[in-house]
Order: sequence, then structure tokens, then C-alpha cells
Amino acid sequence: MAPALRETGRVEELKAFADKAYEIFQENYYYDTDVVPNINDSDAPFTPIVLPMQDDLRGDIALFARDQSPEEANRLSELVKVITGDPYQGLARRLCRLFGRSFDKNQDVREVEA
Repeated sequence: MAPALRETGRVEELKAFADKAYEIFQENYYYDTDVVPNINDSDAPFTPIVLPMQDDLRGDIALFARDQSPEEANRLSELVKVITGDPYQGLARRLCRLFGRSFDKNQDVREVEA
């Protein structure tokens, strides 16, 4: 999770995090003979996916209906919109690529055929 867009110092904090992730990957995940992707490569495994803080995701989150009221149905619907929307889809795509799966937001995640 990252500071909200309106937070002071957000850009600097995200840059410092990305730089540290790049450094850690260089030191621990690549051999001297490997070609390390450019630090600005948005698809590289060290590039962070920024998940902005969401007030809806703070505290105790029930991912099930606690009762049959319309308010509860609305609460659950809004929560599902948050956790299945962008930027969480970007995270899902990255994980699918990492584990050799295909991501299609209109279908189930499935194995990528070789």
C-alpha cells in the first residue's frame, strides 16, 4: 500500500522504494552474467505496483454477507468493486505472468499453454 495521492512526500517515498527494490533485485536475484532490466521497465519484477490506501479496506473487512439487508448487500458490492478494480487488476496480471498463467478479467485465470 502506498500513501494517498494527496499525501505530502508521496512521490519521493515511492521513488525511494522503487530504487531500493531495484538494488535488492540486482544484488540478490541476478547473476553477474545476467542482463538486468532497466530501472524504468514497468514490467520488470522489481517494479512496484502501487496500491493506493483505500479507506474502504481499513479495519475489519467482512467478505461475506453479515445479514440480508440492502445496506449489507451494497457494502459488499462496493467492497468487491474496490478489490477487483484497478490497480488490483495490475497486481493480478503481474502475478499471472510470474506464475505462467493468463489473465482475462472476463474469464477465470487459466494456465498458459506452452
